[in-house]
Amino acid sequence: MASRVELNKQQINAKIKRIASGQVDRRSKAYREFLAIAEQVEVVAKSLAKQRLDQGYATGEYVNSIHIENSIDGRLSVVADAPHSDHIEYGTANNGTGRIYPKTSSVLKIPTKGNLKFARKVGGTLVVPEYAYYKSVKGQPAKHIMEDAARLVASKTGARFNKLKSA
Repeated sequence: MASRVELNKQQINAKIKRIASGQVDRRSKAYREFLAIAEQVEVVAKSLAKQRLDQGYATGEYVNSIHIENSIDGRLSVVADAPHSDHIEYGTANNGTGRIYPKTSSVLKIPTKGNLKFARKVGGTLVVPEYAYYKSVKGQPAKHIMEDAARLVASKTGARFNKLKSA
């Protein structure tokens, strides 16, 4: 799953629609202006991601996955295509409670991976279970990194953007 924002500037978009042999004229002034806006969104998105993501868990995979995609019809999209992009952009708990509940059973089964945080004393011996079971866990709040980057650049350049749920 990838998070995506698509830029759309009406004045530029009208000129870019001119397609020659299935390819957009990437030498045109309009296309270069459009590309400059996309590059600004990419830079701002990477900066916001570095600020907003918890440094204790951030691996850089999300930030490194933010890039510009060109399509034949002239659309430019700024995309974050790390596997967990949707979870970062839109959050993981969309049920209004801020918590994640199991879909198919009564409890969530989470591997402990030998973490002593889950250890229990059983008859004088410390035992780490293979799994921990919960009725619900706290969800990841939405960060809206891509959307906020597009809005910020749009407010400075006069561009508009179309928000897409995922790629």
